[in-house]
This record gives sequence, C-alpha cells and structure tokens, in this order.
Amino acid sequence: MSPTPTHQSSTVTPLPQLWLEQWLDANTPTARLQLQWLKAMDQMIESEATFMLACLNANLRMSECLLDPDRLTRHAELSDCYQEIMTDVTEASMARLSKVTELSREFREQLWEEL
Repeated sequence: MSPTPTHQSSTVTPLPQLWLEQWLDANTPTARLQLQWLKAMDQMIESEATFMLACLNANLRMSECLLDPDRLTRHAELSDCYQEIMTDVTEASMARLSKVTELSREFREQLWEEL
C-alpha cells in the first residue's frame, strides 16, 4: 500500500473552492443589480424625506399663521401667509416629481450598464 500524499499539487483545485468560485461568478451580476436597486431606493427615500420635511415646515408655518390673533383679523395678511406656504409646498412637490423622473432615468441607465 502506498502512502497517501499529504500535499496537493498546485494545479489541482479543491472541489468546494472550485464550486464557490463558479457560484460567485454566476451571482455577481445579480448582486450588482441588487446593489444598484438599493442605491436607487436610498435616493428615493431621501427624496421623500426631503418632501415630508417641507410639508412639516409648511404645517408649522400654517399653525403659526392661524394661531396669531392679529393675523386672523387681517384677511390680507392671512391670505398672503397661505399663498406663500402653498407656493413653497408646490415648489417642493415639483422638485419631488423632478427627482422621481431623474431617478427613474438614472436607474434604467445603471441597470443597462450592469447588464
């Protein structure tokens, strides 16, 4: 009976290592696509948080306008306050829609680059 070799030849790759390398090579595109998707989701969440912050600020300013007794008696000032707040909310909403459109385009470009 011949003794079993204690060292492997440098040209022979262990089967589990070979399997792992093949598995990682096959899943790398999927992982890259998932990473791009997660980056896009992060940007969308950040955009939504910015819009919610603008809405919160508008709510606070509206409360200030409505809780000021002097302003309640002067309809022109109350109207100006309301119009200013609505302008800010409209601008925030338009910025939000613009960001969504931009993110959609960027996401598609990133996906095609990964494919």
